[in-house]
Amino acid sequence: MNWQEELETLEKRLRLVLLETTRLRQENQSLRTKMGEMASERAVLLHSRDEVRSRVESMIHRLKTLEIER
Repeated sequence: MNWQEELETLEKRLRLVLLETTRLRQENQSLRTKMGEMASERAVLLHSRDEVRSRVESMIHRLKTLEIER
């Protein structure tokens, strides 16, 4: 293989590496965005869970109070 062929082979490899790098950057950005969305969703779910827990505990307390009054 002469030096021109080697250079062409290297250029092809470099183009492939650049394409793969671009693809990976896009995928990485997409994953970071999705991670942020999931973190927000998790926070909402945790807040909802805490609200439900509080309501259930309040109901239990009221039921116990009613039971004691009888």
